[in-house]
Amino acid sequence: MWKRPAHCLGNHQSNVRFHSKLRLLVGLASRITQSSGADAIPAVRETLGRLAALEALLGGVIAGQIEAAENWPDGYVTFNRRMMYAALNWCTENYSSIIDCIRELCGGGVFQMPADASVIQDPKLRQQFETYFASPQLAALDRMKLFRLAWDLVGSEFAGRQQQYEKFYAGASFIVRNYSHTLAPWTDLHAIVDGLMSSYDAPGNDELHEAAPPAG
Repeated sequence: MWKRPAHCLGNHQSNVRFHSKLRLLVGLASRITQSSGADAIPAVRETLGRLAALEALLGGVIAGQIEAAENWPDGYVTFNRRMMYAALNWCTENYSSIIDCIRELCGGGVFQMPADASVIQDPKLRQQFETYFASPQLAALDRMKLFRLAWDLVGSEFAGRQQQYEKFYAGASFIVRNYSHTLAPWTDLHAIVDGLMSSYDAPGNDELHEAAPPAG
């Protein structure tokens, strides 16, 4: 199947799907830090900057798949397969670390939420909830909605299922990387090394070659 365009088209869509999800995650990370004022801390801003850089990196690789499209198979145009498979590998390798980063930004806030939204239906509990769960930056109900969304992406059973999916949806890691190995221009890459090696020799080796008697 991977020798036909369908495999490239389907996995390009997988990259686009992951990029859409990554945009959600990066936006969520920023909102989480804003909800407590932590976004003003330089170390937190650095972390958010790193997440933003990763999102931009994947977006660039996806754009590259289009800009460097291949004339393949004969008579057709297809997304650049090397870039597509490289992005696929990047996504499967990095999802867990991105989620772990957002989990750290959430801190203990996800454990301080009420068990469910029924708290707002009881007048007494609602008053306590709105008083103690709010932050100077965000009202209690909005903060609960935000952290509930975060929990569904980093800590719930649903989140765990997503982590397993993102790691293996394209197949086992050795299969994903084998696509990159198959399409790599090894001849060109080897030529770079061989060309450099042939441009120099050990000191004095030329003289030794010239002084050596003819074979036989």
